[in-house]
Amino acid sequence: GDVVIELGAPQMTEMVQEYSESRALSVQDIEKSINELASVFTKLGEMVSLQQEQVERIDTNMEEALHHVDEGHSQLVKYYQTVTGNRALMAKIFFILLISLIFLISSARDATHVTIDTHVTTDAHVTTDTHVTTDTRMATGQAGGHADIVEREGKLDGVR
Repeated sequence: GDVVIELGAPQMTEMVQEYSESRALSVQDIEKSINELASVFTKLGEMVSLQQEQVERIDTNMEEALHHVDEGHSQLVKYYQTVTGNRALMAKIFFILLISLIFLISSARDATHVTIDTHVTTDAHVTTDTHVTTDTRMATGQAGGHADIVEREGKLDGVR
């Protein structure tokens, strides 16, 4: 049956010593891994603190940008109100000019049209005939000077 191997004290001591050495190497490897892990966490902490400054700067920049956007919006609203106020003024001026133009055109249609014919005779008398082309009985017109038109016996004569 069974084979029994007997180990002597020197062999047993040698095995225990090998086991102890392998355990010591394992402990050293674990210690080395823990130290590396601690170093990684230290570097990670430094990176986070550096990034915290950047995050705070980004946050500050975002707040400033928001302030500038709000300021720009209020300036645009003021400009829009100015432009729309000017539009209303321009529209008022346009309508006043349009009404004035219509009034002038209607006045021109109703105005008396005067033509002056001047005849010179041989005996140095100058006669002036004025013909009125509308139904107006009394009017004042411009024809190189001032002519008053007066109705006489159904015929209009110009008097200077």
